[in-house]
Amino acid sequence: MYTVRTMKPVFRKVHKSELADLEHFFNTYWRRDHVFFTNPKVLDWQHRDDDTYCFILARDGESAEIIGMCGFIPTRLYDPSLTQENVVWFTNWCVGRNSRFGGLGLAIQQSVESVEYAKCYGTIGLKEYTLPLYTVRGFEIGTVGHYVCSRNEGHEQSYRSCDYSIARIEENSSFSYRSVEVACEACTPKKSSRYIFSKYHNHPVYTYEFYAIARQGCLQGILVFRIDKTTTLPRIYLVDFVGRRDIFFKLEYFFQSLLHQKECYQIDLFNYGLDEQSLLTSGFVKQNDSKQVKTNVSLHFAVKPPQSNLLLFMGDADLDRPN
Repeated sequence: MYTVRTMKPVFRKVHKSELADLEHFFNTYWRRDHVFFTNPKVLDWQHRDDDTYCFILARDGESAEIIGMCGFIPTRLYDPSLTQENVVWFTNWCVGRNSRFGGLGLAIQQSVESVEYAKCYGTIGLKEYTLPLYTVRGFEIGTVGHYVCSRNEGHEQSYRSCDYSIARIEENSSFSYRSVEVACEACTPKKSSRYIFSKYHNHPVYTYEFYAIARQGCLQGILVFRIDKTTTLPRIYLVDFVGRRDIFFKLEYFFQSLLHQKECYQIDLFNYGLDEQSLLTSGFVKQNDSKQVKTNVSLHFAVKPPQSNLLLFMGDADLDRPN
């Protein structure tokens, strides 16, 4: 005779006391020696929320064994004032092989939506075979484009372009996110200067550089770059941006100056939502290969509900997380 087990799985957010259980599940079903556990500061930076972590665990209601997980990154973690405009990015979605519950993966993701309010839910870096799963749930599907700006030899170095002045925000600068409001358009995900500095200035592994774009003394935008000289051809990643997107078509001189100053060969930009003609005017060329340089993962994305003002960069979701 078979004993029929009917107790439903239990879903809950990870408490700090459960990190050992989370690590065991990662080692068993995701990847052993994940950076979250070889360098716990990365886990804290991306997922810690007071005494909990932004992961939903599914446990077998009878044995209490972890049978699935879904990580998520709320934008409010980096600026609490964004709570009403919160965007949640799904990450690390996995169901264990021992699960006896049909539809568990979907139930875990829906559990994230029940515990974390968001204006929009999404994910970036989807595999082709998963796209129909998101389509049937009402997600908008798209692809982040890869653009490259190559260095032109002999370009005169200048940090002034048209009527914009551009200057690096040094670590000991008097610049404060608390005292300035970026003149930006309404877009999703909404970002603030505080979001930018909280997220990137406090990164436990990478070092980022910030550049302020101003006109007539008013801040128009902030660009975030990461210099990578670990590759054969040193490159610069344009990781994030907050501000007026129409200023991009005036930045060609600045991009070339930065490449010469940093002795790099190209700037890589992964983006959805900027005007492509503006990028071409700034010296960028769209790459036919839609593979992300670091991880070789196709940059399909899904968002729900569909957003007419979506603006995505490499810094969104967990694309720029060290592996």
